Amino acid sequence: MGIISQGLLFVHVVAGLLSLVLFWVPVFTRKGGVNHRKIGHWYVWGMWIVAISALILSIENAVMGQINMALFLGFLSLITARPLCLGIECLNSKKQVTRNYRLLHLSTSAGVTIAGAILLAHGLSTSDGFSVLMIIFGILGISSLGEAFKLIKADDGTVYQSWLNDHIANMCASGIAAHTAFLVFGARSIVANVDHPAFSIAIWVAPSVIGLIGIEYGKRHFGSKRNTAQARTQLHHRPN
Repeated sequence: MGIISQGLLFVHVVAGLLSLVLFWVPVFTRKGGVNHRKIGHWYVWGMWIVAISALILSIENAVMGQINMALFLGFLSLITARPLCLGIECLNSKKQVTRNYRLLHLSTSAGVTIAGAILLAHGLSTSDGFSVLMIIFGILGISSLGEAFKLIKADDGTVYQSWLNDHIANMCASGIAAHTAFLVFGARSIVANVDHPAFSIAIWVAPSVIGLIGIEYGKRHFGSKRNTAQARTQLHHRPN
C-alpha cells in the first residue's frame, strides 16, 4: 500500500472514530438545541469524509483486482451517504414536501437498489467467504426499491408530516452503518483471537438491532411530543 493510500486510510479511520463519538452527542442533548445542531453538523461532515474516503478506497481496490472488498466498500459508502443526504434535506422540507427532496429520495433509493442488485449477482456467482454477506446485503439493497416510490405520489407543497420521524430514522441509519463498519473492520481486528460463529454474526447484526430499536423509540417518544405540542397549538388558536 502506497503512502497516499495509507494516508487516505488513516483519514478514513480517524474520521470514523470521531464520528462514532459525535453521533451520541445529539442523541443525548436537547433536540433542536444549540449543541444538538452544532455537534450534529460536525457529525455529518465527519461521516461525509468517511463515505468519500471509502468510495476512493473502493475504486483503488477495484483497480488492484480486489473485487469483493471493492464492492463492499462501495456499497457501505453508498448506504452511509444516502441517509446523510436525506436526514439533512428533510429538515429543509419541514413545512412541505419539496421537489428537491422527492428527487433526492428517488435517486438515492434507486442507486442503493442498483448497487444491491450488483452485490447480489456477484455473491451468487462466487463461493468464497464473502458470498453469503454479499447476498444478504444485496437483498437489503434491493429492498430499497419500495423506498424509491415513497414520495412519488406526493405533490409539491404537500404538508410533510413525517419529517421528524424521517430525520431520526435517517440519522440513526447512518450511525448503524458507521458502527457496523467499526465492529466488522476495526473491533474484529482487535479481538482477532475470537473465532466463533456467534461472534461473527453478532458484530454484523448487533448495530442494526440496537439501531432499529432506537429508531422506533425515537419516533414514538419525540414524535408523540411533537404531535402533542401541535395539538395544544391548534387548541390555543381555535376560535371561540
